[in-house]
Amino acid sequence: MSFQSLLESLDTYQQKHQFPGLTYGVIRKYGDDNGGYLAALITYYGFLALFPLLLVLASLIKIALSYHVPFAINVSHAVGNIFPLFGDDLQSNIHGISKTGVGLIVGIIISLWGARGVADALRYALNEIWGVPRSARGTFADGVGRSLRIIFVGGGGFILASVVSTYVQTFGGNVAVTVLANLMSAAIIYLTLLGVFVLAKPEGVKRSQMRHGAIATAMSFQLLQLVGAYIITHQIHNLSLVYGTFAVVLGLIFYLSIQAQILVYALEYNVVRVRRLWPRSLTQDPITDEDKLAFAAQAKKEGVVKDEVIRVGFKD
Repeated sequence: MSFQSLLESLDTYQQKHQFPGLTYGVIRKYGDDNGGYLAALITYYGFLALFPLLLVLASLIKIALSYHVPFAINVSHAVGNIFPLFGDDLQSNIHGISKTGVGLIVGIIISLWGARGVADALRYALNEIWGVPRSARGTFADGVGRSLRIIFVGGGGFILASVVSTYVQTFGGNVAVTVLANLMSAAIIYLTLLGVFVLAKPEGVKRSQMRHGAIATAMSFQLLQLVGAYIITHQIHNLSLVYGTFAVVLGLIFYLSIQAQILVYALEYNVVRVRRLWPRSLTQDPITDEDKLAFAAQAKKEGVVKDEVIRVGFKD
């Protein structure tokens, strides 16, 4: 059997069966939308946003220490658990804003403004994935407001998930407690992601259409949290041989990159499932009706002004 015949057989099989057809549809749309670039964009801005956000959190923990020491310490430990192996290093090198009063407020606002890039990148990714025309992506002021709300909801939710998980595990280290801690953490992460997706979603997309992607992302993030220490330890060991002290930074970027790719794939899954953009053709000879829908959406999202009309046709 030639390679072409094998490819045609695989194409016929995946078009007739839901699971492989849906899976290939998601992978294909990830490629059509330059999903790797979108994930890289989220990784880059996520890395840049991490330090301003930790600066804000360290400042708030300092304030909390003067009111409730045990709570502040628990939050500090929980934040360290969000990033396997990196949490303690990040916290020990970020000491918060030393000013008080107005100076503290101004410092926090500036830090949050600097961190909004990751929320902007997420909104851009959602617009690209849902095929929103450039003319319908909202104003700058609206975007800033939504990005800041995304930061508050996302940051607060992930910290809460880690705090709850850390607190539950204080009741013992047995299997039942560990499972309960992970389930509660996953549930909070799901609600957090759903809230973030709703804040970032384009006009016309319903909350219910975001749920499956939020569930998939929450489960994947929780699994990554469990195995993250092993993955990063292995990666840092390999990187240390070449990059020395820079290995920790590269390892953190690697971890954020995995999270970003999971996130983008989950968002692609939402769109493919809701718009039923499968089965797609492996060979493109001929293309399917779902291929035509996907290609048309790709073309129409390039509309720059509201009065622009883009029509897409295909030869018979």
